[in-house]
Amino acid sequence: MSSDDRELIARAQHEPGFFGVVYQKYLKRIYTYVWYRVGRSKELAEDFVQETFLRAYKHLPSFRLSSLSYLSYLTRIAHNIVVSYYRKKKTISLESTPDIPVDTEIPARLEIRLNAKTVQEKLRQLKRVERDVLAMRYTKGFSIRDIAGRLNKSENAVKLILSRARTHLRSKIPPEDAPA
Repeated sequence: MSSDDRELIARAQHEPGFFGVVYQKYLKRIYTYVWYRVGRSKELAEDFVQETFLRAYKHLPSFRLSSLSYLSYLTRIAHNIVVSYYRKKKTISLESTPDIPVDTEIPARLEIRLNAKTVQEKLRQLKRVERDVLAMRYTKGFSIRDIAGRLNKSENAVKLILSRARTHLRSKIPPEDAPA
């Protein structure tokens, strides 16, 4: 952790009102991190950022300085909030969702099919290892550790491949063709 961060956090621990400075320093970076992970939803990103800083503030007295930056700590909190959101989202029962009107069902299917075709074309343009890692992670549901073991790579290498593959896909798929 940098000496600036050490001083900033130590002061915030002794003067809780000083946490506003910490908030201002990291707000934009945490917001950006969350915003990309919740499908560029401003409302969700704002809620999750607020929750991130609320949790960090709540645990500020017990926070122990380490070699990691405070930004890493905040990012981990934000990551856990996003993961929890998606886990809860997967467990919504079908009974709680409204019926889809018949007249909009067919165009929605057609749009999804067109988007899927565009995504498939762009996937073919990725490197083979990127396609394989994306498939293992998102189609087969393998963990980062499982993928790393199967490819005989480190977990960090797999994370880097995933990150680059997602970046390449985003750059190749225009926003209007991206699946919702």
